Amino acid sequence: MESIEDHRHIYNYVRVGTRGEMGGTKVHRVTKVLVTVGTGPMLPVLDLALRTFRPYAERHGYDLVIGSGDANGREPAWAKVVLLRRLLAVYDEALWLDSDILILDGSKDIADSVPAGHFQGLVEQAVSEKEHGINTGVWFLRAGPASTGFLDAVWDHDATGEPGMWENLQALDLLGYTTVRPYRPIRQTEWLTGTALLDPTWNAIGGIPGRFRHYSAMSNAYRRRVMGRDLASGRIERLVRSAELAAYERTRHRRNTDRYFDRRIAGDGEP
Repeated sequence: MESIEDHRHIYNYVRVGTRGEMGGTKVHRVTKVLVTVGTGPMLPVLDLALRTFRPYAERHGYDLVIGSGDANGREPAWAKVVLLRRLLAVYDEALWLDSDILILDGSKDIADSVPAGHFQGLVEQAVSEKEHGINTGVWFLRAGPASTGFLDAVWDHDATGEPGMWENLQALDLLGYTTVRPYRPIRQTEWLTGTALLDPTWNAIGGIPGRFRHYSAMSNAYRRRVMGRDLASGRIERLVRSAELAAYERTRHRRNTDRYFDRRIAGDGEP
């Protein structure tokens, strides 16, 4: 496996040393990286996404790394696992964003929404009243044995289910969700304990108001048109402090507690 430098194209908006001196005491500064990949037909999509990724990285102190798309011979979607695994050996925190995402509201750092003691943060997307599935298009990880172990488990796991879901399917199974639609949580797992389920606005789909808007499940031509429209229309930052977003966060926030999952499992996936 080649060096991490082969995949590292960093926009150094904020130069943060890993250690500094303060009153003679060493103080560790958290180093963060925003990671993405866009190759082939997704290159024009990534160009649109980077218009929002770059200012977000600068605003919150992330390096920006654009991977080559190397997935060690697997389908391109697996490149995120390869790259995150390498970067977490260098950085304290990593935020993966799929290339078909726009950051509509960059006022908050997603890292602040992942409670201490959790090694990763993911969004459980509510596709319908009976379908709630984890989506790895937005994936926050903190360096350590737990995140390394989970990435390795995703890579090595061999669950079967919906076609074309690749690494997302393995993550679903490892976190105790069904691997065929409708996705829903059916059991507790060791990995779920350290996973924070983030507010859906961090990975919003369809007409849901969101901080990070995910333009998934559409043709590439239509995706580029809609993303370009949203960029041109000045929607970026429009949702900051909006009453609609605040109300959505209050009513749809997924609580990461055993009681919540016990109730969901007992109710066969009903919210």
